[in-house]
Amino acid sequence: MADSSSSLLPLCERISHKSYILRIVDLTILVLLFSLLWYRILHMCENNTIWLVAFLCESCFSFMWLIITCIKWSPAEDKPYPNRLDERVHDLPSVDMFVPTADPVREPPIIVVNTVLSLLAVNYPANKLACYVSDDGCSPLTYFSLKEASKFVKIWAPFCKKYNVRVRAPFRYFLNPLVATDDSVFSKDWKMMKREYVKLCRKVEDATGDSHWLDADDDFEAFSNTKPNDHSTIVKVVWENKGGVGDEKEVPHLVYISREKRPNYLHHYKTGAMNFLVNDFYLTHLSFFDILIYLKINVNDCRAVSFCYYDKNMMSLIYNFKQLRVSGLMTNAPYMLNVDCDMYANEPDVVRQAMCVFLQNSKNSNHCAFVQFPQNFYDSYTNELVVLQHYMKRGVAGIQGPIYIGSGCFHTRRVMYGLSSDDLEDDGSLSSVASREFLSEDSLVRKYGSSKELVKSVVDALQRKSNPQKSLANLVEAAQEVGHCHYEYQTSWGNLGWLYDSVAEDTNTSIGIHLRGWTSSFISPDPPAFLGSTPSVGPEAIVQHRRWATGSIEVLFNKQSPLIGFRRKIKFRQRLAYFWVLMCIRSIPELVYCLLPAYCLLNNSALFPKGPCLGIIVTLVGMHCLYTLWQFMILGFSVKSCWLFSIQDIILKLLGISKIGFIVAKKNMPETRSGYESKSKPSQGEDDGLKLELAGFLVRLQRSSYSHGGGGGSALAETCGCAMIVFGENDGSQEGLELPKLNSKRGISSIVEKTFVACILPFVRNHKVNEKKNHHINIDRPNLL
Repeated sequence: MADSSSSLLPLCERISHKSYILRIVDLTILVLLFSLLWYRILHMCENNTIWLVAFLCESCFSFMWLIITCIKWSPAEDKPYPNRLDERVHDLPSVDMFVPTADPVREPPIIVVNTVLSLLAVNYPANKLACYVSDDGCSPLTYFSLKEASKFVKIWAPFCKKYNVRVRAPFRYFLNPLVATDDSVFSKDWKMMKREYVKLCRKVEDATGDSHWLDADDDFEAFSNTKPNDHSTIVKVVWENKGGVGDEKEVPHLVYISREKRPNYLHHYKTGAMNFLVNDFYLTHLSFFDILIYLKINVNDCRAVSFCYYDKNMMSLIYNFKQLRVSGLMTNAPYMLNVDCDMYANEPDVVRQAMCVFLQNSKNSNHCAFVQFPQNFYDSYTNELVVLQHYMKRGVAGIQGPIYIGSGCFHTRRVMYGLSSDDLEDDGSLSSVASREFLSEDSLVRKYGSSKELVKSVVDALQRKSNPQKSLANLVEAAQEVGHCHYEYQTSWGNLGWLYDSVAEDTNTSIGIHLRGWTSSFISPDPPAFLGSTPSVGPEAIVQHRRWATGSIEVLFNKQSPLIGFRRKIKFRQRLAYFWVLMCIRSIPELVYCLLPAYCLLNNSALFPKGPCLGIIVTLVGMHCLYTLWQFMILGFSVKSCWLFSIQDIILKLLGISKIGFIVAKKNMPETRSGYESKSKPSQGEDDGLKLELAGFLVRLQRSSYSHGGGGGSALAETCGCAMIVFGENDGSQEGLELPKLNSKRGISSIVEKTFVACILPFVRNHKVNEKKNHHINIDRPNLL
């Protein structure tokens, strides 16, 4: 229990990041956007349809920037002080940790094992932790790997706590060689730990190719004659902590779960039930439709097609429900952590940091439903994501709290069972109205199902009763009952806990929590609390973006939509934040606007204002570019991380100030992960050659339009617009960002570039042929100027 003495220092505090300078910049950009719209309205009759299309696109941009300004107006985050927790809290609360996995091929068991090991070794009493691994693929290999990991963690966790190891995922910790030290005991222990980890990896690798161990051990009998989509519920207690005193040599509970699955059974999705995993489907080529989906454009109802694609996050809703019920039966911890199977704990005190927020004050903590940590990755340059989280997520956190993003989040069990903030008294107990609504026998069965053991655990959780120590082995049968396919029929599962109605279950659930009046907390520690991996190839990234697009559209128009229910307990600016997240269709005007300069050049049409009014565009673009550059540099990124300086050469060339010289790039042999990457990435010479060819064509086309089209046609502004589209991308060759990388700037901008090139390249070829006929220009050595 927490000591509420006011003389003690707080466990956490709210840090405000308000900046009046940034507010002025945001408002100035907004004024410039509205000025541009006003100018277009005044001159609408003097121009053609292109002017109207540009006005509509710029109206969308202005509206979105208005929303962004509102979101970023009062950024904040919570700063925990875990070192103060021991003196304030005498008995730390229990925490259940959920790790979902689905396919041992796409999600190798050794990755799952490392995530589990990092969670089992955190700095928290072992008797207060339990880890549940939900395997939707019903893989005996995953279970075998967890059994071996349970042996290794008995020496790994004490080693980490003894020497205060920060990175507690072995595959990351042993990347660095042993540093020379005078501590011979540490050197001996380090070498022993590495040998044991290598043995663990070798066992898992050998088991992947040889399944003789499956028949030799009776413990694997439950996996006999099973298929990934046809098997009964399997619950295995891999390791049970029977000590119960919480010393450093103890290891938390580890439980394996595989929910029941039957062919042609709608597994718990009410709508979009066919958005289910098909393991053997793989995308082999990219169509223009796929490019649009990558840009988060939902051209039609993607529910009809997205079920064909595999995405590891897509099934987390199902896992969380099974783990929520099974963990409620077995350990019934008041707080729950869910992480992706590749998102290991990078900060040993991450659980203690979250508890600082929940336990800060007995009154205020009742209204904090979840604590969200940012997503960070160790295998790619996700600079844009870091900037987004630093500014936008802090902005949302300063309103009603951050949005749940599906991983790295601590939840309150009572909130997931359907409580609203009004259901609690000031001391945190249930109100009389809530007691009648939730604790009546009929209501419990109707909401949570017929399992007596589960209903009892729900009542204990709602009333904040401590969970007595139980033998997990005695609860396996009851846990299997709540894992059956039919258990959720005629219950409220799907309307409480993790919500159905969308494949974007994280956003849908987050809205449902905030609509009930709860707040949330955002903690962004340094070093990051969790680190994960991104999809390594283009099709995987497109699959993930497709799911996000589909889920966003579903949430935008379902009963949790931020556009409806204005009497609910969610702040107006929080509604705007959800609306901004869900507006994936904003990519349609972005793509259209990218193609407008090229169209205007080819048709000798005016797109941008003329004369002094062109200063609106120049000021707007210049201010936004410098603003973006500043945001990258303030976080410690290099200038190369921002796309602004990748177009400097072509801008100087178009202005006649400088010439582009051919620079021979250093060639390196990349370590490709698949044949797709090695085949899809163009060479540096080919890429530069295409850019130079397009640059020359744009300059010649601009001069030709200016000399033959009169004063009202396309001019330098349209040419610069085309050049910025073609060259406005991250310099991926220097930063290691290729198209297959998810969340990289080059990933999306390269597709925009290729789309633009596909539209304009035929005109390039035709224009050069005409030049050869009319002016006898040597095409082998073209004069670009």
